Amino acid sequence: MDRYHNFDIKKEKVDALFDKIEELGLSMADVEEKFVRGSGAGGQKINKTNSNVQMTHAPTGLQSECQRERQREKNRFIALRALVDKIEAQLKGGSGMTKEEKKIAALRKQKARKKRRSSSSSSSSSSSKKTAAQPEDSDDELFGAAGESESAGGGESGLEGEGERERDRIGAGDGKERGG
Repeated sequence: MDRYHNFDIKKEKVDALFDKIEELGLSMADVEEKFVRGSGAGGQKINKTNSNVQMTHAPTGLQSECQRERQREKNRFIALRALVDKIEAQLKGGSGMTKEEKKIAALRKQKARKKRRSSSSSSSSSSSKKTAAQPEDSDDELFGAAGESESAGGGESGLEGEGERERDRIGAGDGKERGG
């Protein structure tokens, strides 16, 4: 495969790709190609033809794959372009990821952060809801204070007043039934 191979692609695009290959000092002998049966949507045609192209750059171990088009030659060009982009990214001190792959990885990280935030905030908000639903004074404190007064012999008149205030405070009201 060389610059003059017929990829069914515009000549300018092919020239630009092979200029980049020469600029990076890559040898096409280091690139291994495999043609594999396609998969996914497309029915019988895609399942019968070997239009899926897998390319591997032996020295770096980087791989690219393409099955975007129905024609093998176009897929060869697209896979080669993707492979060259990966190699270029790695040579420039990157992780070997293209711009698209970096963008996808950033979106995945962002989504994971949002998921962690939403799960941690929902658990913390539910605990804050529990504390807000609890009354300021527990029932034991409310009625325990009245019981202590009674055992101290404070008299019934004082207890009734306190008990009514406590009932009003916790929502028992004046003793009348509510509703229908």
